[in-house]
Amino acid sequence: MNTFKHITLFLALVFMSTTACTDDASSTENKVPVASLLIGHWELDQAIRNGKVAPTMEGTYFTFNDNNSMRSNMMGSDQASVYNLNDRVITQSSNGVKTEYLVENITSDSLRLTTTIQGFNFDLSMLKAEKPTEKEINPET
Repeated sequence: MNTFKHITLFLALVFMSTTACTDDASSTENKVPVASLLIGHWELDQAIRNGKVAPTMEGTYFTFNDNNSMRSNMMGSDQASVYNLNDRVITQSSNGVKTEYLVENITSDSLRLTTTIQGFNFDLSMLKAEKPTEKEINPET
């Protein structure tokens, strides 16, 4: 009887260890690299600033290109810059200013970034969208 309990316990442990969750925050779709999922145009779905929903950030977007260039209006106006991706950290460089974003989660159609800018903590939930034309970005040109 004691042997039966040990075998049952052993099998339960083996089962639990083979079905345990894995940390796949860097990419949840079949371990596709973050870099390949990141490329494209992302529009804000929801912004949380210091723990509160921030409706004033509506319209925020990021466009990541495969040549490490990007566009964003995160700082209030449309800006072209360069970025570097190291593991799950995006470092945006523009006019000597570097901003780091942590990729908390990414799939082919959703992206969650966190960052701290000027003492404000941001949690950005983004959705992949069609890239706007230059005329849509800059209607005056």
